[in-house]
Amino acid sequence: MRARIRKKLLPLLEKQFQPATVEHLNALATFAREDNAYLDSTAASYVNQLCKRENETISIDIQHY
Repeated sequence: MRARIRKKLLPLLEKQFQPATVEHLNALATFAREDNAYLDSTAASYVNQLCKRENETISIDIQHY
């Protein structure tokens, strides 16, 4: 699928819309990766703050929430 997109779709987008389309999509993908990394980090931080593991039991501190 990725190969078909690179071979067929991206050249079509550049031709039909604007030559910088691939650059814009690349920038968008970079922003999406950065956003995803931030959200993963933030979620992990909340999980670490609110969830406590004792033996084989996990408890969630709902008073903090």
